[in-house]
Amino acid sequence: MERAVETTLQRVALLDLFLTVPFALPIVAPAVVQAIVWLDRTLGLATPMDPLGNLGTFFLNLMGVLAVCWNGARAMTGSAELGRIDVPARGVVAALIVGYVVLGGVTPLLLFFVVTELGGALVQGRVLFR
Repeated sequence: MERAVETTLQRVALLDLFLTVPFALPIVAPAVVQAIVWLDRTLGLATPMDPLGNLGTFFLNLMGVLAVCWNGARAMTGSAELGRIDVPARGVVAALIVGYVVLGGVTPLLLFFVVTELGGALVQGRVLFR
C-alpha cells in the first residue's frame, strides 16, 4: 500500500478520534449532550429531548470507548483493511442519523455528523477504491 493512502486513512481516523473521545469520558459526554440541547434551544429548534439518565450515559460512554478503540486502531495502522470496513459502516451510521432525525424526532443538529460520516467515506473511498 502506498504511503499516501495510509496517511489519508490515518488523518480521517484522527479526526474521528477527536470527535469521539468526548463521548468516552463519563464527565464530558453529558456536557456534550447538554451543549447539543442548548444549541438546539438557542437556534429555536425546540426539539423535544428526554433527559439522558445514567443508563443512557453508560451506553453513550460504552459507544465512545468502542469508537475510540476503533478510531485509534485505524489511526495507528492506516490499515486499508480497516478502511474498507469503515467506508460502508459510515454509510450505515449516516442512514441511522437521518432516520432518527426524520422519523424519530431527533434534533437536526445531528445532521452535522452525517456530513462527517459521508465526507470520511468519500475521502477514504477515493483512495481505497480507485
